[in-house]
Amino acid sequence: MALFFLKSTDPQKLKDAPGGPAELTKGEKQLNQGKQVFAERCARCHSSKLPPIPPDTDPGSHSGPDYMTYWNNYWAFTKTPEFKAQMREIVMQDDFLKDNFLASEFRVPVTLLETNACSPLATNAIRNNIWDNFSSETYKQLPSVGDINYYHPVTGVAMTYHMPHGGRGFTRPASLISLWSTAPFLLNNSVGRLDPLDKNDPNDLYNPNPGVDQRLASFQNSIEQMLWPERRDHDQTIGDKMPPRKANGLQLPSAIARTTTTSFLRVPRGYLPEALQNLLGPLEKLFPFLLHNGEVEIGPIPSGTPVNLIANIDLLGQDPNGMPLSGAAKLQHDIDVAKLLLDIKNALKAVPTSAPDRDEQARKIFLDRDLVNKLMAFSKCPDYIINRGHYFGTSYFQNPDGTQDEPALKDDEKLALIEFLKTF
Repeated sequence: MALFFLKSTDPQKLKDAPGGPAELTKGEKQLNQGKQVFAERCARCHSSKLPPIPPDTDPGSHSGPDYMTYWNNYWAFTKTPEFKAQMREIVMQDDFLKDNFLASEFRVPVTLLETNACSPLATNAIRNNIWDNFSSETYKQLPSVGDINYYHPVTGVAMTYHMPHGGRGFTRPASLISLWSTAPFLLNNSVGRLDPLDKNDPNDLYNPNPGVDQRLASFQNSIEQMLWPERRDHDQTIGDKMPPRKANGLQLPSAIARTTTTSFLRVPRGYLPEALQNLLGPLEKLFPFLLHNGEVEIGPIPSGTPVNLIANIDLLGQDPNGMPLSGAAKLQHDIDVAKLLLDIKNALKAVPTSAPDRDEQARKIFLDRDLVNKLMAFSKCPDYIINRGHYFGTSYFQNPDGTQDEPALKDDEKLALIEFLKTF
């Protein structure tokens, strides 16, 4: 069994796949160019083989409350001629890919990544939560990464959210081993399509065929979206409403996972906060429409509603740092949740149970009654755009302070990088 698992973790090289060698570039000049691009722009996060890192610059050895200081020093170091020269030498070695995990163990702040913040906001491993004993004390002492921008899912207005301290706000870089076969990309598989059967049909998103041709088609589609963010999907509701990037006027990606039909969310009593369970008896007598077969029912939820607007409702209650509420604060939160449910039910009870325009009526109520804003106020993560971020090497990239100190890669550099990535 152990031997099986060790064998299954070996890189699945394209050169060893049926027909794979024909898909690899024969141009040594282009491959070497791709290696140089990888060394200067990618290896700092996506290689376990790195140059010696100065002690005051090593984020891998300095976790805890001062982590951001060491991370910022490291990030600045990776932009120096010294780092790039040493990294180029390492990448050009014939054995660079041997025993290389193709990732670092550094925690990258989401303020730099700009990817969707919901995964970095997970609370499982923070102090006093379910995975407390599986996370280190230095993790629990990590500082806040600062403020992120997010966008209203109806108006597209830019808003600011302060990331909490205590472990959240970071993402470890993914390994690039077998990258050619593992698209789509990003932590939520949102960049690139799952090898559509019909590339001209926007609703045709998935081909389950694991063949080499299908995996390569998905890789090509996905890696092009990574390196040319303007090719990523845009949301039909807010895509043209979002403010462009201030530095260069570029329109950011804006795909939002939205419901595709009229739907309902039904929550059994036992999953509700205790105080709310105790209130259900009196509430049911006063508001008989609140329950459906003994369950709290929210709906009809119109098509086009952001899924996370509903899925991220904080029913149990947490403080700004993700800690569970207790005492009077917990009781007040439970009462506020009950009011929220009543507001939703009161607003939507006017929607007829059957009508040709039922979905449209529900949608107008969601907007007219300002329920979106009320739901956002109860969200554990108000970031709804799923395909944003990781703009490294593109004209979209900027530092957390808005500066742009690394030029975008040229198209020939991006194409050369893609050819090198195929060899992983």
